[in-house]
Amino acid sequence: MNAPQKGKRTLAVTSLVLGILSLVPLSIVAGIPAVITGHIARRRVEEAPDQYGGGRLALAGLIMGYVSMAVAIGLGLLGVSMLAPLTDARNRAQAQSIRCLNNLKQVSIALRLYAADHQGAFPTNFMQITKQLGSPSVLICPLDPERSGSQREWNPDRISYEFLRPGEEQSKVVDEVIVSCPFHGHVVAGDGTVGGGLRKR
Repeated sequence: MNAPQKGKRTLAVTSLVLGILSLVPLSIVAGIPAVITGHIARRRVEEAPDQYGGGRLALAGLIMGYVSMAVAIGLGLLGVSMLAPLTDARNRAQAQSIRCLNNLKQVSIALRLYAADHQGAFPTNFMQITKQLGSPSVLICPLDPERSGSQREWNPDRISYEFLRPGEEQSKVVDEVIVSCPFHGHVVAGDGTVGGGLRKR
């Protein structure tokens, strides 16, 4: 039996070269074609050994290709596992911020309702708008570590938000911040506007 011609080992050599390249970090995508060409080359050697050679070269290319693919998958899974907590934390922080804004929107409505019934004057403290608020938890920011959890009873010592202009006439503080959250920086203006990150006036 004649030795296989060198020209018949082209695919096997290609697989080997691609396999070597696949182990280089910047050429890790070469792993897939290394595996494909390696399988084809080995199949040709098995089906027609008198025409094709380089079975060991193709096997080496296959092994290196599969190794690079396994490394790529492992690194991908590691990256996802590292990013997942960051994404969860970001989503949780966003949900807490939205909940805080919703609390302040209810506080804003309650303050305006109170003012409408009291000659345009705001209450002197939050406890005077409990009927308008409905639930004690509205006065608790979800980021407040000392007042976290559900609250069923009204307690002036368990209020997260700061009432900056108690007892003021609404018409005199229309453009001023009257309530703020010390944790998120969200505020309520005298005209009822609720927003985030505004400075106290």
